[in-house]
Amino acid sequence: MRATAAALRAASSLPRHRRQALRRYVDLVETFMAATLHWLAVTGRFTCAPGPPTPHRSHVPRP
Repeated sequence: MRATAAALRAASSLPRHRRQALRRYVDLVETFMAATLHWLAVTGRFTCAPGPPTPHRSHVPRP
């Protein structure tokens, strides 16, 4: 992913406005991927350990 993102950012054959739009899109995809990976780690929903999935831990206190 990082190599592809770097290659897309370095693309110079596109017109300037298209390059800028492409770079914004690459930034958005990288931000989404990083946020998703962070969310998976925080929630503990997916783990490397075998066995049943970990129940979702809510950050909102329950009454």
